[in-house]
Amino acid sequence: MGILDEDIARVRETVNIADVIGQHVALTRRGQRLLGRCPFHSEKTPSFSVNPEMGVYYCFGCQASGDAITFVREIEGLDFVEAVERLADTVGIEVRYDERTRSTTAADRAARVDVMEAAVDFYHRYLMEAPQARPARNYLRSRGFDGHAARRYKVGCSPAGWDELSLKLQNSGHSREDLLAVGLSLVNRHNRLQDYFRGRLMFPIFDKRDRPVGFGARLLEGDGPKYINSKDSPIYHKSRILYGLNWARGDIVSNDVAVVCEGYTDVMAFGLSGIGYSVATCGTALTDEHIQELTRFTRNIIIAYDADAAGQAAAARFAQWEESFDITLTVAALPAGADPADAWQSDAQALHAAVEGATPFLQFRLDRIFAATGNASIDSRGRTADVALAAVAEHPNAVVRDGYIMAIADRLSLRPEALRTRLAELVRGGPGRSAAHDDRRGTERDLGLPTPGHQRVEGPAQAAISPRDREVLWLAVHETELFPEWLQPWLLQSALARGVLQQILEFATIGEALEHSPEDTRAVLAQLMVEEPPHVPSMEEYASSQFVGLVLAAGQALMSRLARNGDERLTLLRPGLDRLREALNDGNWVVAEEAGEWVSEWIGAHRTGSDLPTVIDPTPSVVVQMPVNDERVVLQGGEGLAEASSNGPAVNGPAVNGLVVPEEPVVDDARMNDAAGHDGPPWDVQRVDRWRAEDEPPSPIDDDPWGPDNW
Repeated sequence: MGILDEDIARVRETVNIADVIGQHVALTRRGQRLLGRCPFHSEKTPSFSVNPEMGVYYCFGCQASGDAITFVREIEGLDFVEAVERLADTVGIEVRYDERTRSTTAADRAARVDVMEAAVDFYHRYLMEAPQARPARNYLRSRGFDGHAARRYKVGCSPAGWDELSLKLQNSGHSREDLLAVGLSLVNRHNRLQDYFRGRLMFPIFDKRDRPVGFGARLLEGDGPKYINSKDSPIYHKSRILYGLNWARGDIVSNDVAVVCEGYTDVMAFGLSGIGYSVATCGTALTDEHIQELTRFTRNIIIAYDADAAGQAAAARFAQWEESFDITLTVAALPAGADPADAWQSDAQALHAAVEGATPFLQFRLDRIFAATGNASIDSRGRTADVALAAVAEHPNAVVRDGYIMAIADRLSLRPEALRTRLAELVRGGPGRSAAHDDRRGTERDLGLPTPGHQRVEGPAQAAISPRDREVLWLAVHETELFPEWLQPWLLQSALARGVLQQILEFATIGEALEHSPEDTRAVLAQLMVEEPPHVPSMEEYASSQFVGLVLAAGQALMSRLARNGDERLTLLRPGLDRLREALNDGNWVVAEEAGEWVSEWIGAHRTGSDLPTVIDPTPSVVVQMPVNDERVVLQGGEGLAEASSNGPAVNGPAVNGLVVPEEPVVDDARMNDAAGHDGPPWDVQRVDRWRAEDEPPSPIDDDPWGPDNW
């Protein structure tokens, strides 16, 4: 059952997010935003910010973010439909339901599976045959995967163009509605279908019946999030589906064990190493639904994450799964510093050894604690014991806890009785959480170990995005009317910043960009939406300075690379940069933006290998429009043309094509009068750029013939 999209939009627009959050959090105004203590993690200093105008919140402590619907879902434990219904009731909106999503018919499901099958075939053929797919093939080779592996797992590649898949499938008879329903396409601001996946390595995701229902996609080149995944759809629910289960279920049953990996290439690596009973989640954390699905085939589950990811898992969660689903859950200690896709090339037997030697999660965690600490002195052994006991205290079974007491005592040469007394103190802290929980987290962090649960960390925008990029992104979010069309993502410094700007530009509104963003991009967008505006006299001049400053920095960086490589094309770029610097120094924002646009176009053409723009003259010509006997006269210096009546007034200045141009006109706002004291109507002088057609030929593209016979 689904609520109509227009009713969801009405609820979002009508609900006052400050009123919704204010029922749970004490908010105080701080500038143009509201600030309070985050309800999702413990904190003393308020870091939870709300932007009522944009309808979003963001916590600078734990990075929780979203809109009013997200907040109600998280704070009250509701699903999406329930949260929308709850908010609709508060503002008097009667929501309507989409009967098509209330019960997807067999015909609808078949049509959507058909369009997914067509997409799998399209992407796979593109990977195997298209010259443009060479980066995808090179990446697979670098991970040890050949054409046989690509065919076995139906790996594909999505073209970098805007709508190649959408056009191909529509021309083949698939409907616009089905392409949108399964998330292969989206509607852009021009109401045209645009491919959701572009320039990515494509991993098709199948359900248990071997029907394609979604994709995981890895970025190959350029800007954007490293991984994106299909959105939930009528045929795909990522919290329930496991990648590779369609291939692995037989091996899982015959071996009575399942290995859960982190990613798609991990499943491929395990499978090619002979461990065919491996699966992976599809861009989400492991959920109750995933565990329940696996119990249909086995009660023995091995977690094969890298050491840090496994160490951050919640012990109480693992123990709860073991009790609730009657399973045995262990952890494979993978080779240090390598994921399965790396390890299988160098030492496939190491993967087998890690799986065969899997240990209970709590034992795995204690081993990491012992390895990170010393036990030479009594003080160090006592400190290690406190950290280890705090981890043991999270286990709900008293018999299991007592068993680990003996292991800790033996390892640290301490008396079990003293450890039992300390453990009892920790357990009394509360059900499912020890009194020393916060102390343990701080201590584990001191030992250099990752810790589970929420923690205050530096936000992604702060950690990965430069100050200049942040200012430009803030302007893209809040000052859309000032944002120039020529400013493209490739000008930004970091991949994350480029991905954020790409997301902003692809959608008609910031709200839509936020809704459809991957997790890392969404967090940055939400943070930008709640940040205060800069304190500047003129937002227009400030925006211009940021935009052209960004272009200048990108141009200078490219000039340096061209110089290092001995590339003579730097002489073509230099005039535009010179013009840009001069305009910035003069505070002439009109000329600066014109030069900035040219430099941006030049960088983009160089980046894509297309024709470079015509060369900009470092010295702009001056066009003078002057009255001559009530007729307009256009005089252009340099190599331009001049038009005038033959009997115009006499003025002092150099001759241009037989006419006289006044020297150094004096500018007074929009009015200009010549130095000789011309008392007629005002001069109208404007600067224009001269261009010379000196296009660079495009770079040659080699054929790169690939197919089943030679790969």
